[in-house]
Amino acid sequence: MAEIYWDNVSKRFGSVTAVDHLTLTAHDQEFLVLLGPSGCGKTTTLRMAAGLEDATEGRISVGGRDATHLEPKDRDLAMVFQNYALYPHMTVFENLAFGLRLRKTPAADIQRLVHSAAAQLGLEPLLQRRPSALSGGQRQRVALGRALVRQPKAFLMDEPLSNLDATLRAQTRLQLKVLHRQLAATIVYVTHDQTEAMTLASRIVVMRDGVVQQVDTPEAIYDRPANQFVASFLGTPGMNLVPAQLTRTSGTLSAAIGTQRLELPADSARRLERAAGRSVVLGIRPEHLHVGAPEGQGTNPMSLRARVRLVEPMGHETMVHVDLDHDVQLTARSIHHWSASPGSLVSLSLDTRHLHAFDPETEVACEAR
Repeated sequence: MAEIYWDNVSKRFGSVTAVDHLTLTAHDQEFLVLLGPSGCGKTTTLRMAAGLEDATEGRISVGGRDATHLEPKDRDLAMVFQNYALYPHMTVFENLAFGLRLRKTPAADIQRLVHSAAAQLGLEPLLQRRPSALSGGQRQRVALGRALVRQPKAFLMDEPLSNLDATLRAQTRLQLKVLHRQLAATIVYVTHDQTEAMTLASRIVVMRDGVVQQVDTPEAIYDRPANQFVASFLGTPGMNLVPAQLTRTSGTLSAAIGTQRLELPADSARRLERAAGRSVVLGIRPEHLHVGAPEGQGTNPMSLRARVRLVEPMGHETMVHVDLDHDVQLTARSIHHWSASPGSLVSLSLDTRHLHAFDPETEVACEAR
């Protein structure tokens, strides 16, 4: 296996810049996931590595070898496409063997490699079937197997699970994770599905408009997003983002949200100290909000007052959508069954250890890290 390196790579289609000065390394044996919305440049980045698109500028290397101008067949990379790209008139065995025969691999080696890949992917009982007799999940495994038999330097996968239903997608995702561990393979994987990214990746590359927003482990990106886009893109639902004013009075840092004021404990205040006296966008994930019964006559400076807008029972959890004053809306996630009528008054407690602050102009995180 080998690493893939994009060195200050850009790709333009006429006046449109699809990828803008990308510098990125997919390390040897790493499962690197390119994540972002449609049109963010992730597939173009993958196709430039494969040689299916030429970089407008910059350099691409594979295994330490400059591959910028190499033909796709000379890069020793295996591509798995979204649409399977199987030959309908060939059996599963013939589909798996096709690339090996083009390379004039000896017949005995073809038999060994095909049966080895089929065993790893549970395809042995299907080797004599044609694609029309296979389910979507089985076709996807054949597409993976066709890449696997080549024993390439690295695998490039372009949204390979997007055509599967939810159950098959979860099953195949697990199979991919096990396969990566067994092969110790370098995999670069493109998806817009954050669940796939979070569960599969060694590292995630979040992209937007052709520009990398953040590169880190799934846990670090979820817990410490670099900007508002990353914060809102990761998570279902995304992070709550509300405008606020941070002020320090008599040694206490507090956040003014609409007409309400939230006092921050010392540990949270230290992280957000650099934003004191500024307008910010505060961010907190739904699981770090707790919706409780309305308060009594006293006012708790560590919580907010809210009105229930909608309750969504999900079985294993409940989503509670609430309104603060000035049209500020928040979503809380409860792991318990929770019910209330729309319009009910509730208190909203925040786990401020997980509170984030972003600059309202640059949208970049401004808390200490």
